[in-house]
Amino acid sequence: MLDRWLALWDNSQDGEKDCIRGFSNRTLPHFQEHDKNPDSHGFVKSNFRDGLSVLEFFFHAMGGREGLVDTAVRTQQSGYMQKTAN
Repeated sequence: MLDRWLALWDNSQDGEKDCIRGFSNRTLPHFQEHDKNPDSHGFVKSNFRDGLSVLEFFFHAMGGREGLVDTAVRTQQSGYMQKTAN
């Protein structure tokens, strides 16, 4: 049990923001407004060995999607700077 608690990592410790609440004060339409449940904030309590729920998988993959968008935007900006410098 202790090893599970030691493995927990808060998004704020990673320098990331809490999940964006784009659906009128909730992260996804599956949750009630102003829900304080950790699951509604993107907390993943399962592991890959036992399997993630659909919502846990979605929240886990959110970081990867944000990383792809950031890379694409940075590539576009640096390409434009290269073009204007020539």
